[in-house]
Amino acid sequence: MRERFLFSTLLVAMLGCVPALPAHAQKDGDAVPAAAEAVREVLLDQAARARADALWGRPFMAPVALHDPVSGRSWRWSGDAGARFEPLRLPEGLPPANTCIELEGRPTALMVLPLPEGRDELAVLAWHELSHCMQRLFGLPESREGGTAHLDSEQGRTWLRLELRALRRAVEDDDPDAMRAHLRAALGFRARREAVFPGALAGEAGIERNEGLAEANGHAIAHPGRDAYRGWLLRALESGDNRDSYVRSAAYLTGPAYGFLLDGLRPDWRRQFPEDGDLAALAAGAAGLPFPDAAGADVLAGAYGGDEVAAAERERERVRAAREQALRARLVDGPAIALPLARPSVSFDPRNLFPLGADGMVYHPVTLEDAWGRLESEAEVLLATDWKTARIAAEGVEGCGREWRGQGWRLLLADGWTLRPGDAGHGMVLAEATDADATCR
Repeated sequence: MRERFLFSTLLVAMLGCVPALPAHAQKDGDAVPAAAEAVREVLLDQAARARADALWGRPFMAPVALHDPVSGRSWRWSGDAGARFEPLRLPEGLPPANTCIELEGRPTALMVLPLPEGRDELAVLAWHELSHCMQRLFGLPESREGGTAHLDSEQGRTWLRLELRALRRAVEDDDPDAMRAHLRAALGFRARREAVFPGALAGEAGIERNEGLAEANGHAIAHPGRDAYRGWLLRALESGDNRDSYVRSAAYLTGPAYGFLLDGLRPDWRRQFPEDGDLAALAAGAAGLPFPDAAGADVLAGAYGGDEVAAAERERERVRAAREQALRARLVDGPAIALPLARPSVSFDPRNLFPLGADGMVYHPVTLEDAWGRLESEAEVLLATDWKTARIAAEGVEGCGREWRGQGWRLLLADGWTLRPGDAGHGMVLAEATDADATCR
Protein backbone atom coordinates (compact mmCIF):
# COMPACT_ATOMS: atom_id res chain seq x y z
CA MET A 1 0.00 0.00 0.00
CA ARG A 2 1.55 3.22 -1.06
CA GLU A 3 1.24 6.61 0.51
CA ARG A 4 0.83 9.05 -2.36
CA PHE A 5 2.23 12.45 -1.41
CA LEU A 6 0.24 14.25 -4.13
CA PHE A 7 -3.01 12.59 -3.21
CA SER A 8 -4.37 11.50 0.02
CA THR A 9 -5.76 8.05 0.71
CA LEU A 10 -4.16 4.88 1.99
CA LEU A 11 -5.70 1.80 3.49
CA VAL A 12 -4.33 -0.07 6.47
CA ALA A 13 -5.57 -3.66 6.55
CA MET A 14 -6.12 -4.74 10.13
CA LEU A 15 -4.35 -8.07 9.91
CA GLY A 16 -1.82 -7.15 7.28
CA CYS A 17 -3.17 -9.11 4.29
CA VAL A 18 -6.43 -9.69 2.46
CA PRO A 19 -7.69 -13.28 2.18
CA ALA A 20 -8.09 -15.01 -1.15
CA LEU A 21 -11.60 -14.51 -2.52
CA PRO A 22 -13.24 -15.26 -5.88
CA ALA A 23 -13.89 -12.54 -8.43
CA HIS A 24 -17.02 -12.42 -10.58
CA ALA A 25 -17.63 -10.59 -13.83
CA GLN A 26 -19.76 -7.47 -13.87
CA LYS A 27 -22.45 -6.92 -16.42
CA ASP A 28 -21.38 -6.51 -20.03
CA GLY A 29 -21.01 -2.96 -21.26
CA ASP A 30 -19.12 -1.50 -18.28
CA ALA A 31 -16.82 1.09 -19.85
CA VAL A 32 -13.14 0.61 -19.06
CA PRO A 33 -11.76 3.89 -17.64
CA ALA A 34 -9.14 5.82 -19.58
CA ALA A 35 -6.72 5.35 -16.67
CA ALA A 36 -6.56 1.63 -17.49
CA GLU A 37 -4.62 2.21 -20.70
CA ALA A 38 -2.24 4.56 -18.88
CA VAL A 39 -1.54 1.81 -16.34
CA ARG A 40 -0.88 -0.71 -19.12
CA GLU A 41 1.50 1.71 -20.82
CA VAL A 42 3.67 2.32 -17.78
CA LEU A 43 3.79 -1.37 -16.84
CA LEU A 44 4.55 -2.50 -20.41
CA ASP A 45 7.41 -0.02 -20.83
CA GLN A 46 10.27 -2.32 -21.84
CA ALA A 47 13.03 -0.38 -20.08
CA ALA A 48 11.06 -0.26 -16.82
CA ARG A 49 10.24 -3.96 -17.04
CA ALA A 50 13.92 -4.75 -17.55
CA ARG A 51 14.79 -2.73 -14.44
CA ALA A 52 12.05 -4.51 -12.50
CA ASP A 53 13.22 -7.98 -13.51
CA ALA A 54 16.82 -7.06 -12.65
CA LEU A 55 15.96 -6.11 -9.07
CA TRP A 56 15.14 -9.64 -7.96
CA GLY A 57 16.67 -11.63 -10.81
CA ARG A 58 13.32 -13.02 -11.94
CA PRO A 59 10.20 -11.86 -13.82
CA PHE A 60 8.42 -9.03 -12.01
CA MET A 61 4.75 -8.92 -13.03
CA ALA A 62 1.36 -9.82 -11.57
CA PRO A 63 -2.28 -9.10 -12.45
CA VAL A 64 -3.58 -5.57 -11.82
CA ALA A 65 -7.09 -4.50 -10.81
CA LEU A 66 -8.64 -1.02 -10.84
CA HIS A 67 -11.60 0.03 -8.71
CA ASP A 68 -13.82 3.09 -9.02
CA PRO A 69 -15.31 3.82 -5.56
CA VAL A 70 -17.86 6.22 -7.05
CA SER A 71 -19.52 3.75 -9.42
CA GLY A 72 -18.48 0.64 -7.50
CA ARG A 73 -17.11 -0.90 -10.72
CA SER A 74 -13.82 -2.75 -11.08
CA TRP A 75 -11.61 -4.07 -13.88
CA ARG A 76 -8.72 -6.53 -14.04
CA TRP A 77 -5.75 -7.04 -16.39
CA SER A 78 -3.64 -10.20 -16.44
CA GLY A 79 -0.39 -8.32 -17.02
CA ASP A 80 0.13 -9.90 -20.44
CA ALA A 81 1.00 -7.55 -23.29
CA GLY A 82 -1.77 -8.89 -25.52
CA ALA A 83 -4.50 -8.61 -22.88
CA ARG A 84 -6.71 -5.70 -21.81
CA PHE A 85 -8.57 -4.69 -18.68
CA GLU A 86 -11.85 -6.60 -18.34
CA PRO A 87 -14.77 -5.90 -15.98
CA LEU A 88 -14.95 -7.85 -12.72
CA ARG A 89 -16.79 -7.61 -9.44
CA LEU A 90 -14.65 -7.34 -6.32
CA PRO A 91 -15.77 -9.65 -3.52
CA GLU A 92 -18.13 -8.20 -0.94
CA GLY A 93 -16.31 -6.73 2.05
CA LEU A 94 -12.99 -6.32 0.24
CA PRO A 95 -11.42 -3.00 1.30
CA PRO A 96 -11.18 -0.74 -1.79
CA ALA A 97 -7.67 0.68 -1.50
CA ASN A 98 -4.19 0.60 -2.98
CA THR A 99 -2.82 -2.75 -1.84
CA CYS A 100 -2.14 -6.34 -2.91
CA ILE A 101 -5.14 -8.66 -2.76
CA GLU A 102 -5.78 -12.21 -3.92
CA LEU A 103 -8.29 -12.84 -6.69
CA GLU A 104 -8.98 -16.44 -7.62
CA GLY A 105 -5.79 -17.53 -5.92
CA ARG A 106 -3.49 -14.99 -7.60
CA PRO A 107 -1.85 -11.98 -5.90
CA THR A 108 -3.26 -8.94 -7.67
CA ALA A 109 -2.22 -5.29 -7.36
CA LEU A 110 -5.34 -3.26 -6.62
CA MET A 111 -5.38 0.48 -7.33
CA VAL A 112 -8.25 2.84 -6.61
CA LEU A 113 -9.38 5.64 -8.92
CA PRO A 114 -8.63 8.45 -9.36
CA LEU A 115 -5.01 7.67 -10.23
CA PRO A 116 -2.22 10.25 -10.55
CA GLU A 117 -2.38 12.12 -13.83
CA GLY A 118 1.38 12.46 -14.20
CA ARG A 119 3.06 9.48 -15.87
CA ASP A 120 6.00 9.42 -13.42
CA GLU A 121 3.78 9.41 -10.34
CA LEU A 122 1.50 6.79 -11.86
CA ALA A 123 4.48 4.58 -12.65
CA VAL A 124 5.79 4.78 -9.08
CA LEU A 125 2.36 3.92 -7.67
CA ALA A 126 1.85 0.99 -10.05
CA TRP A 127 5.29 -0.53 -9.45
CA HIS A 128 4.93 0.05 -5.70
CA GLU A 129 1.67 -1.90 -5.55
CA LEU A 130 3.04 -4.62 -7.82
CA SER A 131 6.03 -4.83 -5.49
CA HIS A 132 3.76 -5.84 -2.61
CA CYS A 133 2.47 -8.75 -4.68
CA MET A 134 5.93 -9.75 -5.91
CA GLN A 135 7.43 -9.63 -2.43
CA ARG A 136 4.72 -12.05 -1.36
CA LEU A 137 5.45 -14.31 -4.34
CA PHE A 138 9.18 -14.12 -3.62
CA GLY A 139 8.64 -15.41 -0.09
CA LEU A 140 8.73 -12.16 1.89
CA PRO A 141 5.64 -12.22 4.11
CA GLU A 142 4.13 -8.93 5.17
CA SER A 143 5.68 -7.80 8.46
CA ARG A 144 3.69 -7.18 11.59
CA GLU A 145 4.10 -3.44 11.94
CA GLY A 146 4.90 -1.86 15.27
CA GLY A 147 3.55 1.43 16.54
CA THR A 148 5.42 4.60 15.67
CA ALA A 149 3.63 7.12 17.89
CA HIS A 150 7.07 8.06 19.27
CA LEU A 151 7.72 9.79 15.93
CA ASP A 152 5.24 12.46 16.96
CA SER A 153 7.19 13.28 20.13
CA GLU A 154 9.81 16.01 20.51
CA GLN A 155 12.73 13.58 20.88
CA GLY A 156 11.46 11.13 18.27
CA ARG A 157 11.06 13.84 15.65
CA THR A 158 14.38 15.50 16.51
CA TRP A 159 16.47 12.39 15.95
CA LEU A 160 14.46 11.31 12.91
CA ARG A 161 14.87 14.69 11.23
CA LEU A 162 18.62 14.53 11.83
CA GLU A 163 18.68 11.02 10.38
CA LEU A 164 16.86 12.27 7.27
CA ARG A 165 19.29 15.18 6.91
CA ALA A 166 22.29 12.85 7.15
CA LEU A 167 20.71 10.47 4.64
CA ARG A 168 20.22 13.35 2.22
CA ARG A 169 23.91 14.20 2.45
CA ALA A 170 24.84 10.54 1.95
CA VAL A 171 22.62 10.28 -1.14
CA GLU A 172 24.01 13.53 -2.53
CA ASP A 173 27.73 12.75 -2.08
CA ASP A 174 29.42 10.49 -4.63
CA ASP A 175 32.68 10.35 -2.69
CA PRO A 176 32.67 6.89 -1.00
CA ASP A 177 34.33 8.07 2.20
CA ALA A 178 32.02 11.08 2.57
CA MET A 179 28.98 8.93 1.82
CA ARG A 180 30.01 6.47 4.53
CA ALA A 181 30.56 9.30 7.02
CA HIS A 182 27.05 10.64 6.45
CA LEU A 183 25.58 7.13 6.58
CA ARG A 184 27.41 6.54 9.87
CA ALA A 185 25.83 9.74 11.24
CA ALA A 186 22.36 8.70 10.07
CA LEU A 187 22.76 5.35 11.82
CA GLY A 188 23.96 7.10 14.96
CA PHE A 189 20.87 9.31 15.04
CA ARG A 190 18.77 6.21 14.52
CA ALA A 191 20.50 4.52 17.46
CA ARG A 192 19.94 7.62 19.58
CA ARG A 193 16.21 7.34 18.91
CA GLU A 194 16.28 3.73 20.04
CA ALA A 195 18.07 4.78 23.25
CA VAL A 196 15.26 7.22 24.04
CA PHE A 197 12.50 4.79 23.00
CA PRO A 198 13.73 1.22 23.58
CA GLY A 199 12.28 -1.19 21.04
CA ALA A 200 11.09 1.59 18.73
CA LEU A 201 13.35 0.67 15.83
CA ALA A 202 11.82 -2.79 15.52
CA GLY A 203 8.44 -1.18 14.83
CA GLU A 204 9.94 1.24 12.33
CA ALA A 205 11.82 -1.58 10.57
CA GLY A 206 8.56 -3.51 10.13
CA ILE A 207 6.96 -0.60 8.27
CA GLU A 208 10.14 -0.10 6.25
CA ARG A 209 10.00 -3.77 5.17
CA ASN A 210 6.38 -3.38 4.10
CA GLU A 211 6.13 0.13 2.69
CA GLY A 212 9.70 1.41 2.58
CA LEU A 213 10.95 -1.50 0.48
CA ALA A 214 7.98 -1.28 -1.90
CA GLU A 215 8.54 2.48 -2.24
CA ALA A 216 12.25 1.91 -2.94
CA ASN A 217 11.31 -0.65 -5.59
CA GLY A 218 8.74 1.67 -7.13
CA HIS A 219 11.24 4.49 -7.61
CA ALA A 220 14.12 2.25 -8.69
CA ILE A 221 11.90 0.87 -11.47
CA ALA A 222 9.96 3.97 -12.48
CA HIS A 223 12.91 6.36 -12.76
CA PRO A 224 15.04 5.96 -15.91
CA GLY A 225 18.39 5.55 -14.20
CA ARG A 226 20.15 6.26 -10.92
CA ASP A 227 20.50 10.00 -11.48
CA ALA A 228 16.76 10.42 -11.92
CA TYR A 229 16.12 8.35 -8.78
CA ARG A 230 18.66 10.47 -6.87
CA GLY A 231 17.04 13.70 -8.04
CA TRP A 232 13.62 12.65 -6.79
CA LEU A 233 15.05 11.37 -3.52
CA LEU A 234 16.96 14.57 -2.76
CA ARG A 235 13.81 16.61 -3.34
CA ALA A 236 11.73 14.24 -1.21
CA LEU A 237 14.19 14.29 1.69
CA GLU A 238 14.40 18.08 1.58
CA SER A 239 10.63 18.58 1.46
CA GLY A 240 10.21 15.87 4.11
CA ASP A 241 12.19 17.85 6.67
CA ASN A 242 9.84 19.29 9.32
CA ARG A 243 6.76 17.47 8.05
CA ASP A 244 3.62 17.79 10.19
CA SER A 245 3.66 14.09 11.04
CA TYR A 246 6.09 11.20 10.61
CA VAL A 247 3.91 8.58 12.29
CA ARG A 248 4.10 5.58 9.94
CA SER A 249 4.89 7.81 6.93
CA ALA A 250 8.62 8.16 7.72
CA ALA A 251 9.23 4.79 6.04
CA TYR A 252 8.33 6.33 2.67
CA LEU A 253 11.48 8.45 3.04
CA THR A 254 13.87 6.19 4.94
CA GLY A 255 13.04 3.13 2.82
CA PRO A 256 13.96 4.70 -0.55
CA ALA A 257 17.00 6.42 1.00
CA TYR A 258 18.54 3.25 2.44
CA GLY A 259 17.44 1.36 -0.68
CA PHE A 260 19.23 3.87 -2.94
CA LEU A 261 22.44 3.58 -0.91
CA LEU A 262 22.20 -0.21 -0.98
CA ASP A 263 21.74 -0.14 -4.76
CA GLY A 264 25.13 1.56 -5.00
CA LEU A 265 26.89 -0.54 -2.36
CA ARG A 266 25.49 -3.99 -3.18
CA PRO A 267 23.23 -4.02 -6.26
CA ASP A 268 21.93 -7.57 -5.65
CA TRP A 269 20.90 -6.92 -2.04
CA ARG A 270 17.23 -7.68 -2.66
CA ARG A 271 18.00 -11.23 -3.76
CA GLN A 272 19.26 -12.09 -0.27
CA PHE A 273 16.76 -9.97 1.63
CA PRO A 274 15.79 -11.83 4.84
CA GLU A 275 12.23 -12.07 6.13
CA ASP A 276 13.14 -9.89 9.13
CA GLY A 277 15.49 -7.65 7.17
CA ASP A 278 16.34 -4.19 8.49
CA LEU A 279 17.16 -1.77 5.67
CA ALA A 280 19.36 0.43 7.85
CA ALA A 281 21.31 -2.53 9.22
CA LEU A 282 21.73 -3.94 5.70
CA ALA A 283 23.10 -0.60 4.52
CA ALA A 284 25.52 -0.51 7.45
CA GLY A 285 26.77 -4.00 6.62
CA ALA A 286 27.10 -3.24 2.91
CA ALA A 287 29.16 -0.13 3.75
CA GLY A 288 31.38 -2.07 6.16
CA LEU A 289 30.14 -0.04 9.12
CA PRO A 290 29.27 -1.47 12.52
CA PHE A 291 25.81 -0.39 13.55
CA PRO A 292 26.78 2.48 15.88
CA ASP A 293 25.60 3.12 19.39
CA ALA A 294 24.05 6.39 20.51
CA ALA A 295 27.08 7.74 22.32
CA GLY A 296 28.34 10.15 19.67
CA ALA A 297 25.01 11.31 18.29
CA ASP A 298 24.93 14.60 20.24
CA VAL A 299 28.35 15.58 18.87
CA LEU A 300 27.45 14.60 15.30
CA ALA A 301 24.19 16.57 15.45
CA GLY A 302 25.98 19.91 15.08
CA ALA A 303 27.00 19.13 11.50
CA TYR A 304 23.34 18.70 10.53
CA GLY A 305 21.75 21.70 12.21
CA GLY A 306 21.02 19.97 15.50
CA ASP A 307 20.43 23.18 17.50
CA GLU A 308 17.99 24.50 14.89
CA VAL A 309 16.07 21.21 14.76
CA ALA A 310 15.93 20.92 18.56
CA ALA A 311 14.60 24.49 18.94
CA ALA A 312 11.95 23.92 16.27
CA GLU A 313 10.82 20.69 17.89
CA ARG A 314 10.55 22.28 21.35
CA GLU A 315 8.19 24.88 19.91
CA ARG A 316 6.25 22.25 17.99
CA GLU A 317 5.83 20.23 21.19
CA ARG A 318 4.26 23.26 22.88
CA VAL A 319 1.75 23.55 20.02
CA ARG A 320 1.23 19.77 19.90
CA ALA A 321 0.36 19.62 23.61
CA ALA A 322 -2.29 22.31 23.14
CA ARG A 323 -3.76 20.43 20.19
CA GLU A 324 -3.83 17.18 22.16
CA GLN A 325 -5.77 18.90 24.92
CA ALA A 326 -8.31 20.23 22.40
CA LEU A 327 -8.73 16.84 20.69
CA ARG A 328 -9.24 15.07 24.01
CA ALA A 329 -11.89 17.61 24.93
CA ARG A 330 -13.77 16.92 21.66
CA LEU A 331 -13.27 13.20 21.12
CA VAL A 332 -12.67 11.68 24.56
CA ASP A 333 -14.35 13.88 27.18
CA GLY A 334 -17.00 15.69 25.13
CA PRO A 335 -20.21 14.47 23.49
CA ALA A 336 -19.30 12.01 20.75
CA ILE A 337 -20.71 9.24 18.57
CA ALA A 338 -19.13 5.84 19.16
CA LEU A 339 -19.05 3.56 16.12
CA PRO A 340 -18.37 -0.13 16.84
CA LEU A 341 -15.77 -1.79 14.63
CA ALA A 342 -15.92 -5.48 13.72
CA ARG A 343 -14.33 -5.75 10.27
CA PRO A 344 -13.37 -2.18 9.42
CA SER A 345 -11.75 -0.89 6.26
CA VAL A 346 -10.10 2.49 6.67
CA SER A 347 -8.79 4.90 4.04
CA PHE A 348 -6.79 7.87 5.32
CA ASP A 349 -3.88 10.25 4.85
CA PRO A 350 -0.92 8.89 6.85
CA ARG A 351 0.71 12.31 7.02
CA ASN A 352 -2.02 13.56 9.37
CA LEU A 353 -2.00 10.98 12.15
CA PHE A 354 -2.10 12.32 15.71
CA PRO A 355 -1.53 9.94 18.67
CA LEU A 356 -3.66 10.28 21.80
CA GLY A 357 -1.74 7.78 23.91
CA ALA A 358 -3.79 4.92 25.31
CA ASP A 359 -6.98 6.42 23.87
CA GLY A 360 -5.91 5.69 20.30
CA MET A 361 -4.94 7.50 17.12
CA VAL A 362 -6.65 10.48 15.48
CA TYR A 363 -7.10 10.30 11.69
CA HIS A 364 -8.21 12.91 9.15
CA PRO A 365 -9.39 12.99 6.47
CA VAL A 366 -10.70 9.44 6.76
CA THR A 367 -13.24 7.10 5.20
CA LEU A 368 -14.39 4.27 7.44
CA GLU A 369 -16.63 1.33 6.53
CA ASP A 370 -18.09 -1.48 8.62
CA ALA A 371 -21.33 -3.45 8.92
CA TRP A 372 -23.26 -0.34 9.99
CA GLY A 373 -22.34 1.64 6.84
CA ARG A 374 -19.85 4.31 5.80
CA LEU A 375 -18.34 7.38 7.49
CA GLU A 376 -16.77 10.10 5.35
CA SER A 377 -14.97 12.68 7.46
CA GLU A 378 -12.75 15.69 6.86
CA ALA A 379 -12.86 16.24 10.62
CA GLU A 380 -10.82 14.25 13.13
CA VAL A 381 -11.86 10.69 13.96
CA LEU A 382 -10.45 8.79 16.97
CA LEU A 383 -9.78 5.08 16.46
CA ALA A 384 -9.24 3.17 19.69
CA THR A 385 -5.93 1.40 20.20
CA ASP A 386 -7.63 -2.00 19.89
CA TRP A 387 -9.49 -0.89 16.73
CA LYS A 388 -12.84 -1.86 18.24
CA THR A 389 -14.36 1.64 18.33
CA ALA A 390 -14.22 4.90 16.39
CA ARG A 391 -15.42 8.20 17.82
CA ILE A 392 -16.55 11.39 16.05
CA ALA A 393 -17.58 14.61 17.71
CA ALA A 394 -21.37 14.95 18.16
CA GLU A 395 -21.45 18.64 17.31
CA GLY A 396 -24.18 20.08 15.12
CA VAL A 397 -25.58 16.66 14.26
CA GLU A 398 -28.46 16.65 11.80
CA GLY A 399 -30.18 13.86 9.94
CA CYS A 400 -32.69 11.09 10.00
CA GLY A 401 -32.91 7.49 8.93
CA ARG A 402 -29.87 6.43 6.94
CA GLU A 403 -28.05 9.75 6.41
CA TRP A 404 -26.55 11.95 9.14
CA ARG A 405 -24.19 14.90 9.12
CA GLY A 406 -22.08 16.71 11.69
CA GLN A 407 -19.30 19.28 11.61
CA GLY A 408 -17.05 18.00 8.84
CA TRP A 409 -18.47 14.48 8.50
CA ARG A 410 -21.23 12.46 6.81
CA LEU A 411 -22.54 9.10 8.04
CA LEU A 412 -24.38 6.79 5.62
CA LEU A 413 -25.99 3.94 7.52
CA ALA A 414 -26.77 0.48 6.22
CA ASP A 415 -30.21 -1.06 6.48
CA GLY A 416 -31.17 -1.86 10.06
CA TRP A 417 -29.10 0.90 11.74
CA THR A 418 -29.89 4.35 13.11
CA LEU A 419 -28.60 7.00 15.51
CA ARG A 420 -30.27 7.89 18.80
CA PRO A 421 -29.41 10.28 21.65
CA GLY A 422 -27.12 8.77 24.27
CA ASP A 423 -27.71 8.61 28.00
CA ALA A 424 -27.85 11.91 29.87
CA GLY A 425 -27.47 13.81 26.61
CA HIS A 426 -23.88 12.64 26.24
CA GLY A 427 -23.50 12.30 22.49
CA MET A 428 -25.33 9.76 20.36
CA VAL A 429 -25.25 5.99 19.98
CA LEU A 430 -25.46 3.72 16.97
CA ALA A 431 -28.32 1.26 17.37
CA GLU A 432 -30.46 -1.21 15.50
CA ALA A 433 -33.34 0.54 13.77
CA THR A 434 -36.99 -0.10 14.62
CA ASP A 435 -40.20 0.67 12.78
CA ALA A 436 -40.39 3.95 14.67
CA ASP A 437 -37.12 5.06 13.08
CA ALA A 438 -38.46 4.64 9.56
CA THR A 439 -40.43 7.90 9.75
CA CYS A 440 -38.35 11.06 9.90
CA ARG A 441 -39.87 13.79 12.00
